Amino acid sequence: MKAGQKLLREAAAQPDNPFYHAQLANAPKQEHPFYYDAFWNLHTERQVGMAQGPIPDSAIKAYAADPELQLTNRERWAFRDIIRAMDNTYLNITAETAKTSTKAGKKGR
Repeated sequence: MKAGQKLLREAAAQPDNPFYHAQLANAPKQEHPFYYDAFWNLHTERQVGMAQGPIPDSAIKAYAADPELQLTNRERWAFRDIIRAMDNTYLNITAETAKTSTKAGKKGR
């Protein structure tokens, strides 16, 4: 596992930890920061219950429809697909991390 992937996994496991926010802020710049910034802005729209849910499509569509972005219909669809792929990856990493920490907690009993 690459160092960047490990950092993202740890940050996903502890989203409120300021250490990881600082680490991610000082990480090398993304080639497409627009999507990265949009993902983290939309991240706050997800419903939280027993586990985190996906970012609602309505929030993604509303973000893409912002007149300031001036996206074409094709760009809006691409935006939705990219954000959805990022969100699925985030949710998979979060679920995997939760499973691992649950197993570790049971071993300690």
